[in-house]
Amino acid sequence: HARICGLEPVFDPNQTRSALTAVFRHNHRSSMRQWPNPCRVYALNDEGGTVLCSWPEGARRPAVPALYSEEVWSGCEYQFAAHLLLMGLTEPAEEVVNAVRKRYDGRARNPFSEMECGSSYARALSSYTLLLAATGFSFDAVTASMGFAPRYPLPLRSFWCFGTAWGRVSITEEQLILQVYDGNLKLARLCLPKGFLACDIVQGAASLRWNQQEDTVFFDHTLQLSCGESIVITMEKEEV
Repeated sequence: HARICGLEPVFDPNQTRSALTAVFRHNHRSSMRQWPNPCRVYALNDEGGTVLCSWPEGARRPAVPALYSEEVWSGCEYQFAAHLLLMGLTEPAEEVVNAVRKRYDGRARNPFSEMECGSSYARALSSYTLLLAATGFSFDAVTASMGFAPRYPLPLRSFWCFGTAWGRVSITEEQLILQVYDGNLKLARLCLPKGFLACDIVQGAASLRWNQQEDTVFFDHTLQLSCGESIVITMEKEEV
């Protein structure tokens, strides 16, 4: 949650990766056939999922374990996958997400209603964190700053959204295009993907004045972008 909100890491990154890797190793199941679930059944047979609790390496399962501990909840699975992505563990993250989406592929279950204690359960909305983790999107209304730090190789084309505006960003190794589809965007600084330098920036037909410090572009004056407007940044890779 701290990372998604743009705060500094709370725990040591190496220990966090170790913990996440352990959860994936012990709790993720590619098949549920050998996993008895005495509670509610949200995955069965050859379906996969990440269970809430396991007892690995010969640990004794309590006679009365925590309620629902052997279930799979898509809301927790999406959160877990997003955390894996944030820590650079992309392959296990994809396995976790693929297992959920195969369960809700429209054949056995409704793809638009991921159930827990009822249909369309709210916890599944944690899937939105996958977009934030994959694109590295960040926004701070106080400093009017926006940024993208993709966890996957470019190109990237993605939806973005915050309180007063939404739109689309397209990023290649030569160009970043930020488009506003609705609302109003105030932008004083823009953080580029790591290792890229801005060469030229235009808003419509007008060239903008700016300077760059590390990965962040600072505009000489705060930009005001409204519906249908965009900025285009020509970029090049920084020589190492």
